Amino acid sequence: MPDTKTMTSAELYAAAREVERSEMAAKALLADSVQPVYQFTLTPTDSSFDKIFDGSGCSVYKLSATVVNKAEVEAVGGKIREGGLSYLFNHLNGRFVCSTGGGQIWLDDGTFGKPFDVEAFTALANYLLEVNIDGGDVTEIILAARSKKV
Repeated sequence: MPDTKTMTSAELYAAAREVERSEMAAKALLADSVQPVYQFTLTPTDSSFDKIFDGSGCSVYKLSATVVNKAEVEAVGGKIREGGLSYLFNHLNGRFVCSTGGGQIWLDDGTFGKPFDVEAFTALANYLLEVNIDGGDVTEIILAARSKKV
């Protein structure tokens, strides 16, 4: 380290910025060292925001994500993204019809100009129809769909 007593203010400022950049890079490396492990669930919801008025054979399901290793990610300063979004499911044709409000988007659903991920939503519908109409753990389906985007 140079003798700071003889440095100009510009040199001191430049040295401080370099130390700051080094510290930021080290923090970023540490934060990236532990990646979040997600669990995705699809569950029926009766939120007051998602009421169905006519009982037309549709239900609202929420696709939610939680970080299983949250404590480890937070310990290294990593970012946590959790939450979910509700979707309207038509039991008569076995398809998801639309999203029903704001929230965390985990699959391309046509929002923001991105194409609708037919394959992923078909897999979710098949899960409801063939495995458990009450929903459950759909982590494999979501991770498979998201891995195609990388």
